[in-house]
Amino acid sequence: MKLNSVRLTNFRQHAQTEITFGSGLTGIIGPNGAGKTTILEAIAWALYGNPAIRGNRESIRFMGAGARAPVEVELDFELGSHRYRVVRGLTSAEVYLDGSDSPVANSITAVTELMQRRLGMSLSEFFHTYFTGQKELSVMAAMTPARRGQFLSRVLGYEKLRIAQDLTREKRNRVRSAIDGMQRGMPDPEAILRALAEAASRKEEAEARAQQAAHRGAVRQREMMAIEPRWEMVQRQREQSAQLLTQITVAEEKEAALHRDAERITRELEGVQAARSQLDSLREAIEPLFALNVELQALNTLYREEGRRKTLLEADAALREEIARLEERHSRIERAPALEEEATLELEKKRAELEACSRRVAPSGCAIDRKRRRSARHCGSNTRSSNTSAIVSSRSVKMASVRPAAARLVEACTLWSSIWTRWSRL
Repeated sequence: MKLNSVRLTNFRQHAQTEITFGSGLTGIIGPNGAGKTTILEAIAWALYGNPAIRGNRESIRFMGAGARAPVEVELDFELGSHRYRVVRGLTSAEVYLDGSDSPVANSITAVTELMQRRLGMSLSEFFHTYFTGQKELSVMAAMTPARRGQFLSRVLGYEKLRIAQDLTREKRNRVRSAIDGMQRGMPDPEAILRALAEAASRKEEAEARAQQAAHRGAVRQREMMAIEPRWEMVQRQREQSAQLLTQITVAEEKEAALHRDAERITRELEGVQAARSQLDSLREAIEPLFALNVELQALNTLYREEGRRKTLLEADAALREEIARLEERHSRIERAPALEEEATLELEKKRAELEACSRRVAPSGCAIDRKRRRSARHCGSNTRSSNTSAIVSSRSVKMASVRPAAARLVEACTLWSSIWTRWSRL
């Protein structure tokens, strides 16, 4: 594993720090509390997340940063033949491989698992090897020699060599077994030599036969070239005959179709003749119906005329009733002025009676007043009671004389109102 660079943003004592690691050793010098160990802690946090830091994740924020200021560590390193760029924040993490713009892992858990698989060690193993502080070197000393050897073998990559050796040994054993099987399955060398001699003799015979076949093929080729024009002519004739056969077949099919059409037309003609004879018989049978149809139409006309006549009679009766009502209404309207005049005369008569009654009542009231004044002079202290008696008697006389006149007046007004109402309705 080779570190290339690390960039810290608002991480503990570092507001904005970027360090580039060159080849060889890199020394970080500074006073206590300057953040030397924080750089190593940021590298471990970028690889393994929150378990690699002291305290909780909120304690790693730079004290001078705001509550929403981003906390981020970007680590660039090489491992094997690949280059990794890890960007981790408080709530996000991403890993970019070999300078790619799209991340190969984009969540906190996925980035931590990917780094653990690629580094081949857990957080505690990483802290005890590549990332061991001087106070933590005693861990390896406490291991047994066997565990220490296994641990160093796995950390330094010797475990892969052992696995490769085991795989090579297993493959070598398989190849050796295959060779042994092939050797056991091979026949006797003398038999193989005899088989090769026989194969060589068969090969010579086959070559001789091939030469003879080539000679015969050349002869057949010349013969074919001689008969090829005739073969082409025969092919043309065969094609022409096939065309003629096709045309004959089509003509036969057309002839059969024409025969079928002729038979169908003959059957249709027979049906037409039968229908014509039936039509003649029906025409003779329905000839008397024409006169009946004319008569039926005449009767229908008479029936419609009769219906219109009845309708007109009903309309005439209704009109006569309406005329009678209108005449009655007209007579009422003509009588209305006479009724009005009669009611006016009656009203004038009642009004005159009322005035006469009023004139009769007035002198009686004056006489009563004179008597009251005289009795008041003579009686002295009894004046109030005498006046009261006189007023009561005067009012009683007035009411006795006015009531019949008022009743007649009300009756006249009621009569006039009823006459006016009936006249307005007319």
